[in-house]
Amino acid sequence: MSKFIKNNFKTIMFILFIGLIVGGIFLYKYIRDNTGEYVPNEGPVDYEIKKYADNQYTVINMDDFDVYNAYYKEFLRLMINNPTVAYTKLSDDCKKVVFNNDYKEFLKYTKNLDKEVMATGKVNRYRKDKRMIYVIDNYDMGYVFIENGVWNYTVYVSGRVE
Repeated sequence: MSKFIKNNFKTIMFILFIGLIVGGIFLYKYIRDNTGEYVPNEGPVDYEIKKYADNQYTVINMDDFDVYNAYYKEFLRLMINNPTVAYTKLSDDCKKVVFNNDYKEFLKYTKNLDKEVMATGKVNRYRKDKRMIYVIDNYDMGYVFIENGVWNYTVYVSGRVE
């Protein structure tokens, strides 16, 4: 065995060197693919989620625009990635008037949406009237968010606004 190793030392070292390089590449790809930010619904990330200990918190200052933009982005993510949950967020009036109380109509609506456009949409204009927030995005689509509590809202999809 030692004679074999002496005769083939350069070949063995070359194979070990190549093996280390290949192993390093796989380790680098594994680390790169398994680290990073938590991405709920695999949509664009606007915030960072940190885990705090019990009874530990941090203060986040958000103005009205930030909250309405977050409502809008969350609803778009739901329409793209989880239309069943998005349908439950619709107001009863919207379900009845726009979609005829038919989930299949809502699915047709979401399938007709351009996913690229929906992923890059952002609030262009907004107006608040009591509990209702009227939002028009950069693609002139209108949404009415009705606030029922903290991060508890229903949506009326009004479609394209001219």
